[in-house]
This record gives sequence, C-alpha cells and structure tokens, in this order.
Amino acid sequence: MSGERVGVGIIGLGLISRAHIRGYQQAEGDVRIVAVCDTNESICNSAATSLGARRYLRHSDLLRDPEVQVVDITLPHNLHYQVAKDAIHAHKHVIVEKPMTAKAKEGFELIQLSKSAGVKLTVAENTPFVVAYREVEKLIRQQIIGTPRLIRTLIYGSEVERLRDVSNWKGRTAGSCG
Repeated sequence: MSGERVGVGIIGLGLISRAHIRGYQQAEGDVRIVAVCDTNESICNSAATSLGARRYLRHSDLLRDPEVQVVDITLPHNLHYQVAKDAIHAHKHVIVEKPMTAKAKEGFELIQLSKSAGVKLTVAENTPFVVAYREVEKLIRQQIIGTPRLIRTLIYGSEVERLRDVSNWKGRTAGSCG
C-alpha cells in the first residue's frame, strides 16, 4: 500500500475511536477515513458528517465498500473476533483495538486467516509510544541502570469508575472479555 491512497473504515465509534481518528488525521501520506460504522445511528451520522465519510449501521455493509482497504475495529472486546474475521474474509487489512480477541485460540485463528488471505493484521497497542517507557528502554539498552529484576509501570488514570458503571459495556460481563 506504500505510495498509494489508503481508505480507512472505522467500525465502532465509542470513546477510543476518537484517538484513532486523530491519528489518521495527523498521519503523513494519503490516508483518509472514507467510511464509519456504528449501530447508534445518531453517533454514526454525526461522525460521517464531520469526517466527510460514508456511514454504515452494519459492519457487513462497510466491508463491501470498495474504497475501504483498511478496517479499524474499535468495538467492545467481545466483538473483535467476529468483525475482524469478517474483515479478513472481505480481504481488508485489519487494525483491531487491544485486546485482539477475548480468547487466545481466536487470536491465533485470525493470524492464520490473515496470512492465508494475504492481508495485514495488527493490534492497536499504545504502550510502545509512551515516552517514559522509551526512555527507560534506552537506559537499559545502554546498560546505564544495570539488569532489571522487576519492572512495574503505571499510566496515570483509572478505569475503576467505568468498570463499576453497568451502563458502560466495560462494566458488564457481556461486552468485555469476561
């Protein structure tokens, strides 16, 4: 896909999708969000209008869009596997928010399917870009701080309130990996 226009379709327009959208908007090269999908019609319409993208209420419809080459899945965790599998079968490259799947065997299956289909599959993981982690890695590689025996990390913030809120998918077993 190097040097050509890349059309992205985002499936799931919850909170984390905003970070993904900003990333595409700031990306160098010819990357453009061409389609969005969410089951909430109001949210979907609003996002499509603000991004100048087509809107879909079903992911299967977005996967038939010929301008979508890359599918970015930012759905509740329990939906990752099936939607990623459908995208791979539609011969779309896939970016899926972490965790890739709720079950390890599903993740391995997606890896095999993507290899067989000749499409790329990746997980959106932000920790490689945390500045503090990168700086510590430099210190370790330069052997400035010696051999680590234990590493503990903390990113400021907490999910506790959202995990307690049963109106949020993260606060319910159905919707999470529980």
